[in-house]
Amino acid sequence: PYVDQINPDESYRSLGFFFSTIGEYKEAINCLKEAAFLAPDLSEMKASILDNLAMYHLEDKDTSVAMAYLNDAKELALKIDAKARLARVNGMLAMVSLGRGELDSALHFVDQDVKLSEESGDKANRQHAEIIKAKVLMGKGDMQSAEVLLEHLKKDLKGNLTKTDFLLDVEELRLKIAEHKGDPDMELAIRRSLGQLKDSSIYGESAVVIQRARV
Repeated sequence: PYVDQINPDESYRSLGFFFSTIGEYKEAINCLKEAAFLAPDLSEMKASILDNLAMYHLEDKDTSVAMAYLNDAKELALKIDAKARLARVNGMLAMVSLGRGELDSALHFVDQDVKLSEESGDKANRQHAEIIKAKVLMGKGDMQSAEVLLEHLKKDLKGNLTKTDFLLDVEELRLKIAEHKGDPDMELAIRRSLGQLKDSSIYGESAVVIQRARV
């Protein structure tokens, strides 16, 4: 019974995180539904659970339900003035808009993600938001702005071994730009960089999933 458990909402949220890391999104969703039932209504915990429910539904290709959870998470984050949480919700809304080809909406949401991440001092989420922004800019055909942003991100991430997945995303996007430009020297350098990153000892740990699922 719940009364015999210490922080049952956190326990179910942790179980949801575990199942998400092995790709069992339906089990993750079931655990988070229990967590949502148990969490205090006006709490950071509840907002966290709602946006993770949205993320797992997105992974499970159920966009309509994900959007409902995102809207709930956004409303709650606004009520409790949780800027970091609101930033992450805007990031997911940007990804949904990008997937739908709604690039102006995607750019609006990701700019909000960057702004709120900076205001809340969440550097990792700001970096993730800028990766999304680069994808949006590329989708809009603004390769020059995307390249400048990715170069800045590469410098920002350089030497940080805990952000290997972020660096992989950056280099893969830069590779697409090199191919678009028809720059064989740039392409060769990026392919070498990608090879080194994929051979690194921590390759495979999903920084994005951990960042978004545990907080």
